[in-house]
Amino acid sequence: MRDLVEQREALFAALVEQARTAGEVVDDIDTATVTRFSFALAFGFLLFEALEFPHPEPAAWTALLERLVNSLRPTAPASTENEPTSEPTTRKGEEP
Repeated sequence: MRDLVEQREALFAALVEQARTAGEVVDDIDTATVTRFSFALAFGFLLFEALEFPHPEPAAWTALLERLVNSLRPTAPASTENEPTSEPTTRKGEEP
């Protein structure tokens, strides 16, 4: 069982590294730590399943997981909503 888990951890760590190379995971979080945390979470959830604990409310669970995963992403660039566009804006009745 240990060998299987170590193989799966190695595969998951490779995925984390691929995501890091693609700029989807921050550089200052250790791959082995992310991998072990992910497996600990999964094994803990399996234990709750075996003990027949009820599942968390789906929307709350999703919100938590999204926050955790998003914390591993590089900071998104600031919103460009108020920046000028390359196209001039005109009001109704005005000429460009």
